[in-house]
Formats: sequence, C-alpha cells, structure tokens
Amino acid sequence: AAVLVQLRRIVLQWIYEVSIAQGMDEEAAKAAGAKIFTFGSYRLGLVSPGSDIDALCVAPRHISREAFFQVLVPKLQEHPDIVDISPVPDAYVPIIKLKLSGVEVDLLFARLSLTQV
Repeated sequence: AAVLVQLRRIVLQWIYEVSIAQGMDEEAAKAAGAKIFTFGSYRLGLVSPGSDIDALCVAPRHISREAFFQVLVPKLQEHPDIVDISPVPDAYVPIIKLKLSGVEVDLLFARLSLTQV
C-alpha cells in the first residue's frame, strides 16, 4: 500500500506540472487530479512474493498519452526509489513497467473526457 501512496503522489505532481505547463492557473491545476486504481491479482488479494501490482492511472482530458510517456517517464527516472523503467508506447493501452521500492508495477494510462478526476 505504501508503494501505491508513493505512486499516487508522483502521478498527482506530474498532472499538476503538465496542467500548469498548459496554462492552467494553480487552483485548476491542483483540482485536475488523477486516480490510481488497482486490478488483477493484487486487487483480488492474491498477492505472493514476487507478484506485481497492476495499476491504472485515470487522468483528466487535457493529459495526453504523449505526456504520459514524454513527461511522466523522465519524472519516474529521477525518483531514487524507482528502477527498471520500461515504457511501452506502442501498446494499445499505454503502459509503463517499473519497480518502485522493490515492487514491480505495471502502470496503465487512461484519460476521461472530464476536466477533473
């Protein structure tokens, strides 16, 4: 769970920075938000040593697939607890594979046609 808290913090900072870069004011950028949902074996409670966390990042409409790969990936690379970052930009569903604090995470991306999530 600590891994998900850390991941959520990173994702929210990324959303905020992209929102500001797109000309949003600070209040709107903070309100834009994002959600992290888990699914798969982790969500079902079938966790064993070495199993990964499947997570879906849901972002507002102004956050693009390109920003997921071109802005979030470098941000993840700067983080001291994140290693083995492997973006898969050609996948139908955008995904970044990474290891955060020793836990493998598959982070998928989806955006909703909402201004805030």
